[in-house]
Formats: sequence, C-alpha cells, structure tokens
Amino acid sequence: MIVALLGLFGVGTADPAQAATGAPTITIQGVEVGGKVQLTATLTGANGQPQADSAVEFSFSTTEFGTPARLVPLGSINTDKTGVAKLTLGGDADHMYLPTTVGPQEFVATFTPTTADAKPISASATVNITVARSAYTPAPDKPLAGVGKGLVVALFAIVAAVWFTMATQVWRVRRATRGVRKPTTSSA
Repeated sequence: MIVALLGLFGVGTADPAQAATGAPTITIQGVEVGGKVQLTATLTGANGQPQADSAVEFSFSTTEFGTPARLVPLGSINTDKTGVAKLTLGGDADHMYLPTTVGPQEFVATFTPTTADAKPISASATVNITVARSAYTPAPDKPLAGVGKGLVVALFAIVAAVWFTMATQVWRVRRATRGVRKPTTSSA
C-alpha cells in the first residue's frame, strides 16, 4: 500500500534528463525523373539532430514472388553530414534496377541502430512510376540463324532431286526392258 502511494505521488521517478531517450527516426521521399527513381531518406538521431555516416538500406515492396509482399533490396547508402542518404535507381553501376511495371510502387528505407537491443526502424513512400522497362530481355540472334532456314530448303531440294532422279531412272529402265516385238515376215 505504501508503494502504491509513493507511486501515486511520483516518488522515485526519473528526471527528464534521466528518462529513456527516444529512438532515431527516418523519413523517405521518392520521385521519378526521366524514368529513374530518386529516393531520399533523412535520418534523425534520438536527440533530433541529423545522424551522419549511418547506413540506410533501400528496398521496394513487391508481391511478384507471392503474398504477403516481400522486400527486395536495392542497395545501401551512408548518410551525409546532414543525415540524408540519396539513391538514384539506374544512376550508377551498383544500382542498376529500374522499375518493371507502371503505377504506384512502395519503396522502403531502413536504418538498423548499432545498439544491441535496438530494433530496425523503417519508413515507406509510394512513388507513381510512369516509365518502366520490360523484365524480359530476349537473347541476341545467333550469328548463323538465317543459314539454318536456308539449309532446310536446300536439303529438301536435294532429297526431292534424288527421288525425282530415281523415279525417272526406274521409268526409263522399264521402258527399255519391255520386249520389242520382232517384225514378222510373211512369205506370201
């Protein structure tokens, strides 16, 4: 009962400076410019100040591989001194992914604090994609692909010529081996 009264009057409470500090926050914005998606994540520390030199992982949410939606990693970028990490999809050799469907797509930025008990924090933004490229890229033609079609016609012509030659030879042999009647001489 005494403990309840002490709790009611705030005895033993921590001062605001001793209270648990808040967790870092992350926000993400995305825009499509010229067929490329530009993602910008802003990371703020628990004290409200920009958190520099921290890895932010970018990904996008898709149901392409079944439901529920899964996150597909796009890359990791370190924040600059203002706490901003920018990723341009298709902008460099490390980030070649370009959207394959038009319409709204959800992109996610995730920051994983380095403390042992901290959980990753994420934020998402939806970007309306207007330019997409096909996910299928056909294989280039083989160097001699046209020769194969001509070869089929040539082989068919050769086989037909052999059969025609055999048929004409059989016909000529039959005609040559028919019995020729000798003319009969009459003695009248």
